[in-house]
Amino acid sequence: MNIHAIDFLFTDLYEIFKLNGMEEKFLITLEPFILAGHLRREILPHDKVRRLIELYERNQNYATLEKVIQNLNFSEYPKIDELQVICMSKTMVSALLYLMTKQKTEAGEWDLGCMQILNTIFKVFKDAQDTAKVADFARLFKVDTIRKQNMEKSKVYIGYKLLWTMKLSLEGLTFPYGELSYDNYRAHVYDISNFITTRDFLQPLMEFDPKSFFQVVILLFRGRPLHYL
Repeated sequence: MNIHAIDFLFTDLYEIFKLNGMEEKFLITLEPFILAGHLRREILPHDKVRRLIELYERNQNYATLEKVIQNLNFSEYPKIDELQVICMSKTMVSALLYLMTKQKTEAGEWDLGCMQILNTIFKVFKDAQDTAKVADFARLFKVDTIRKQNMEKSKVYIGYKLLWTMKLSLEGLTFPYGELSYDNYRAHVYDISNFITTRDFLQPLMEFDPKSFFQVVILLFRGRPLHYL
């Protein structure tokens, strides 16, 4: 990796490991390099990416899989819909958000559309279990790792993630990094205004945390977003 021989790594070297029954060892060895962001800009062979995902699924190590997904480039990955389904079924919201905001559309844009993103996260929010309370959220980063992982799958965590996603968009930013283009920003403001005024979304969010919800609503009527309403 230090000599940027990615093609050699995933062809010749990979085949040597595979022929010696060490394919899983090869894939696991990649983990620290992936998590350190060394492969974030690389387009990896699709079949190797799929084998890596299957490995984490087989071991039920979804906490690490979520981190791995956020450090790989899926811009040309052909089974992105399948991967999004996995993220939804295992409540890997950060990975799901990453896939939806860092995926090229047919038009070549890096954003699938704010309404689609919000709809998807809202569905996960509605389906999630009440395994934590709003009061627990403030202690999220003070608890042990296992409990933290469980809290991140709760309705409370996902609800705040949804509100945070809207706030991020209204500030002109994308997850996990980058800024919205002029056209995308205008579209996001329009989508968010429609989203929060639709009864099916409005009522559950009001019941969830009205104070935090209105803090997001206020952003629509301050500064830059107001010009696009």
